[in-house]
Amino acid sequence: MIFCKSIICKLQYIILFLSLSLLYSEEGHSHDHHGHHHDHSHGNHASNTGSIRGIVIDKITNIPKEFTSISIVKKHGNNLLQQNDNINKEDIVTGGITNNDGAFYITEIPIGEYEILIQYIGYKNFIIENVEISKDNLLVDVGTISVEPNTLLLESVSIVDSPIIEEVAKTTYPVAETARESGGSADEVLEQLPGLSVDMDGNITLRGNSNVTILIDGRKSKITLDMLNANMIDKVEVMTTPSAKYDPDGIAGIINIILIKNEYTGKTGKISFNTNTNENKNLSGSYNIFKNDFNLFSNFSYNQKNKNGEGLRKTWYIHQPTPDNPPWFQSLPNVVVDYTEMESKHYRHPENFNFKLGSEKYFGDYSMFAFDVTYIDHQGTDTSHVQLYQKEINNPSSIINTTTISSANGSELNYGLGYFYDHKDKGSSLSFLFDYDDHNEEETIEYINENLLSSIDDWGEVKTFSMDYSSPIYNVFPFLDKIFPNSVAYNNESIFEFGIKGNIEDDMHGLKIDQNPFIWNAKNDINSVYFNASYYLMQSFGVQLGARFENQDKNFTIDFEELTCNQDVCIAFNEFLTFQGITDTTVFNYNHDRMYPSLYFIYNDNKGGTYKMGMGRRINRPGHWNLNPIPDLEDFNSAFINVGNPQILPEDIHKVDISYSGRTSFGFLKASVYADNVTNKMDRYKYTEIINSQEYQILTWTNIGESEGYGFDMTIMTRPMPKWDLMLYGNYWNNKYIEADDDDKLGEENGFWGMMTSKFKIDKKQQVSIYSHLSSPMKVTTGEIHPFKRMDISYRRK
Repeated sequence: MIFCKSIICKLQYIILFLSLSLLYSEEGHSHDHHGHHHDHSHGNHASNTGSIRGIVIDKITNIPKEFTSISIVKKHGNNLLQQNDNINKEDIVTGGITNNDGAFYITEIPIGEYEILIQYIGYKNFIIENVEISKDNLLVDVGTISVEPNTLLLESVSIVDSPIIEEVAKTTYPVAETARESGGSADEVLEQLPGLSVDMDGNITLRGNSNVTILIDGRKSKITLDMLNANMIDKVEVMTTPSAKYDPDGIAGIINIILIKNEYTGKTGKISFNTNTNENKNLSGSYNIFKNDFNLFSNFSYNQKNKNGEGLRKTWYIHQPTPDNPPWFQSLPNVVVDYTEMESKHYRHPENFNFKLGSEKYFGDYSMFAFDVTYIDHQGTDTSHVQLYQKEINNPSSIINTTTISSANGSELNYGLGYFYDHKDKGSSLSFLFDYDDHNEEETIEYINENLLSSIDDWGEVKTFSMDYSSPIYNVFPFLDKIFPNSVAYNNESIFEFGIKGNIEDDMHGLKIDQNPFIWNAKNDINSVYFNASYYLMQSFGVQLGARFENQDKNFTIDFEELTCNQDVCIAFNEFLTFQGITDTTVFNYNHDRMYPSLYFIYNDNKGGTYKMGMGRRINRPGHWNLNPIPDLEDFNSAFINVGNPQILPEDIHKVDISYSGRTSFGFLKASVYADNVTNKMDRYKYTEIINSQEYQILTWTNIGESEGYGFDMTIMTRPMPKWDLMLYGNYWNNKYIEADDDDKLGEENGFWGMMTSKFKIDKKQQVSIYSHLSSPMKVTTGEIHPFKRMDISYRRK
């Protein structure tokens, strides 16, 4: 298989697509039904067009709503918008968005009768009827428009401007406004959402669990949080117990980041730049053309970050005899027989760039063809200094200093092609999608002390095919209206979903040490089919049932030659592989068939509260670094070897989640209780090995047994004062190993962590924010993790 590995080759596709898209967007201007007007008079053209202006504010707080969408819709007889808020795009004459003061001023509107649709994420649509522009009235002022949030509000206390939107299988956080205010990277926005936290390396956790699937616009991507600018985010969907519609990967759940895609008539764009005292830089922008039945959109982001870190690992080996030991061994005192101390310092300088270009072509009222391409480029250096101190009983102490310099760069090109049919009148939709992703990663590691050089080359491709269909439940199961005749009135929005998906992955991982190659060839095919159905048995009680069947076939081969260098690290490297039984052309295989059911119950009381219960099955598949049995050469300098286990099996997880959300006397409250059972539990396993007459600590992975866990979390969002927004979140978790391959691994783990965001608006342009994050001492089976505390205070002026 041939991969397009050069950046020049990939950019040619982007340039070709951009050229064709721009040429196409200029066609058909004489048939512009988004405001085209035939002017047969000989007078001034301006006399045949008018303007509409107004101001949009929050109904409760009276704060102006910036970036509110305004659509001017041509009136056809009866009030069209009253019949359908989701108006067809060809009925939109023109439009715009509000500015910082919530004001809008839309010009060049042909004489005629119109309706105005005001939309803001998380707020109810607002419709203005019977707006007429005539020669006698070319300027229409609609005045101040008050929009109302979709979420629950109290008379005396309200929630913040970016409300939570609760759905049966997910929670949506509209963060567009928060993201624009942040101006930084995506992690600065996500870490302020309830239950999410981000560490210094950009790794995200959900409810304290890092095993979470990250999607960008519903698709897996190589884009990391470091590569995304906050201004690019529209909303974030959090699914702690995802439905069968989604891939079952991720114990904690799924986080779907929805990016902003402008669809305003005409041409719109923006650009932003940020920097700070650490010399971190962030540049982002977007541009959009919407003309006739064609939409062209693009966005880009460049950021550069400098990260410094330090680490310290201390290990004591204590002789503790047991009754199973011989008498002479039991008589030895409980003393430290070995002690190691490893101190490390890291200096990282990553740079990331990503660019996305997409287009949409509309065919009539219901069909659309879409294509997008995403290009990612990243590079950086990582300098590491390690000092290892060792003291063995009856032996002199030793100190080893090592320095490594890692230089990495890589690129990815992703193509997405899709056809969408959405019949709004019937409520049915059908989509066909094809995704192609090829990537190439290169890394060079220089071992200064050993005068050795190793290189890693990772390249491959992933092809994904999918088909999804949804339709109102009565179209698929017409007999339901006879079985439940009293439920017909409130099941108009109940749907049935069905889909199939195929994922083909071919990945090559090449490692070269002192001219000796190691080739890892992995092939992974996953095919699945799912259904999902929702139905309300009564007006306040509904159920959603789904199942996903999946087949996975994975195999990988390792080809290598022994190292020929004479240094001690090379000798130890060869000897280690011999101990592990890794020989040339070693083949590993894994295959499974599995069913993933999902079941949800939802109940809405008559006081505005919502109760939900969700159950599902998940899988945690071991990744490349969990499986790879080839260690890094630098590990043999530190006497601490970190390596994978190719025999490890994926974890099987069953989850249940019960939650309540609704109004209280002090604001918006959401509380959840959750539990899980995990078999084939994966965990780190450490042991010692004598290699080349030296003792090494081996840290690998194994399936240790079975665990049971539970937790409780709570979110409170309130506005104690008119200009003060406050969000509090807390999470307690407990995990117990009930079966293990070693009794020493049995035990209980627990801990608590919480966060707070507090925003005080001084006036329309100034704001003070406080973000704090803390954790209690966390008990784990191997000891205790020290508490963590953090606080950020910021002042912002527009």
